[in-house]
Amino acid sequence: MKHLVLLGGGHVHASFLQRAKSEKWNCRITCVSPSEYQFYSGMFSGFSEGLYEEADLTFSIEALCRRAGAEFLKAEAVRIDPLKKEVLLQTGGKLAFDLLSLNLGSESHSPFPGHPAVRSIKPAYTFPEKMRKFREADSPVIIGAGIAGLELALSVSAYRRKNGFLSNVTILSNSGIAPSAAENISKGLTRLLEENNIPLFLHQSAVSAKLQSIHTETSRIPFDSALILTGPAPHPMLKESGIACDENGFMLVSKTLQSVQFPYIFGAGDCVSFEEYPGLAKNGVYAVRQAPVLFKNIKRFQLGQKLKPFKPKKRYLSILSAGNKKGVLLYGTYSLYGSFPWKIKHWIDRRYMQKMKR
Repeated sequence: MKHLVLLGGGHVHASFLQRAKSEKWNCRITCVSPSEYQFYSGMFSGFSEGLYEEADLTFSIEALCRRAGAEFLKAEAVRIDPLKKEVLLQTGGKLAFDLLSLNLGSESHSPFPGHPAVRSIKPAYTFPEKMRKFREADSPVIIGAGIAGLELALSVSAYRRKNGFLSNVTILSNSGIAPSAAENISKGLTRLLEENNIPLFLHQSAVSAKLQSIHTETSRIPFDSALILTGPAPHPMLKESGIACDENGFMLVSKTLQSVQFPYIFGAGDCVSFEEYPGLAKNGVYAVRQAPVLFKNIKRFQLGQKLKPFKPKKRYLSILSAGNKKGVLLYGTYSLYGSFPWKIKHWIDRRYMQKMKR
């Protein structure tokens, strides 16, 4: 019997396992992850604000495997041998595969490696403990001004106001606000941050970090805790394993989600870049839309059938939390701020978690 290994317990593989519950597979499936739990990043902002408990944004990958008739292996992979078709584990063991799917997510590179007060929000299962400390720090700083950074800044700021802490969450970025968004969206989000009295240090790069301050070329920013949200960085294992990657180190895949070098290796989510769609944003919306394509294509590959292409849409709807049970709905150049977008997001997130726990 063929062996399919799902490397990583991210959202795409979680959706894969959810679908596998109602499908019969003529192969053995093993999911490998360093944590038996998946932490849903869509609810990180709500947790940061204190609206959700840790249990609200957590579901068991191990239980999902059981329900799907798959095996779960709690382990960390350190290397892939694509020619021998083996995954090398941190324990020294090896896991053979016939088909491999990668959903490893991405990493965040620290500008100050080893600094105890500068942390990445990744891996996801470390987020709750890091956020508990960060949101009650004396001088919290978020490094990065993308959508994820803005969401956490607004959420933490709301938490601090509600719980008697100084509202002084600072954003530091070498770009402007939401640089990948339309200009009117960036301006609107900048106004929202200013209305929430969030200090902004934009178009500045962090040069050094002392015990109580971060220094840029022109500024000194007080801090005792910093979270890095500067965009995705690749897992170094991909390039080290000899798998074809793009110039940034993300696994290069075709529109069928197959490695351009090894057709029996698939990938989805933040860890891949598309040969046909260079520059495609790495976000949760596209990852969710890749999930059904990955599921169908792995099954079709096993059966020797023609694979289906993933076709990303240029526009998509997204909602970011803005604190105090308000949100910003974004679609292209259109935006809507208020309670209604947050209610939609809350309903979507709750429904997703209920599905994953069944």
